[in-house]
Amino acid sequence: MRLGDLRAKVSRGAELTEISRVRRQRSWIDQLETAVRENALLARDLEAVIDDMEQAIVPLLERSRRDSDTGKG
Repeated sequence: MRLGDLRAKVSRGAELTEISRVRRQRSWIDQLETAVRENALLARDLEAVIDDMEQAIVPLLERSRRDSDTGKG
């Protein structure tokens, strides 16, 4: 094998390695972007659940306080 052919082969191998590395990085970035979107949706849903829980518990706490103030509880 001639030196020029060897250099070309090594160069091509390096290019393929770089292409493979970039593809892995893009795949990883895609996975991270998906995770960020999913987390945003989960955070929104969790916030709604917490709001619902707060709306449900406030009247219970107020009633409990009234009951303890009047000696019923």
